[in-house]
Amino acid sequence: IKGAEAGKDLKTHWTAVCGKGNEWFADFLWETGKNRRALISLTKAADQYEIKGLLELCLSLYATFVKFCELADMDRILDPNITDGNLLPLRDELRSPNEHSDRKEGSLNNTDSNGISREEKKQGDDEKKSAVT
Repeated sequence: IKGAEAGKDLKTHWTAVCGKGNEWFADFLWETGKNRRALISLTKAADQYEIKGLLELCLSLYATFVKFCELADMDRILDPNITDGNLLPLRDELRSPNEHSDRKEGSLNNTDSNGISREEKKQGDDEKKSAVT
């Protein structure tokens, strides 16, 4: 894997982050990090059992992924469906930038994520209250 920062090799950077003498740990976490679900499970276990050093290394690996990923791949870099270290193709259900801007405009117009305005929601709530009484 090559990083965005001057084509730097991520594994070499990761080994340097772990420090001299910790190459085995760096290799273990690197191989575990290729499968994002395994990395997530390892991170949760390190947190649950309060293994501070392992938790810091897991979080450092996440930070390394994020630091060196291309901006266009930011939404895919931590995808839990990655099992071999390679990014998966962009999923269809991910929104395009135009849809994100439409959604932001809708929130400025006092609508919720379903497109229902606050006035419509309030009228519906008032109708429910009057039907109960």
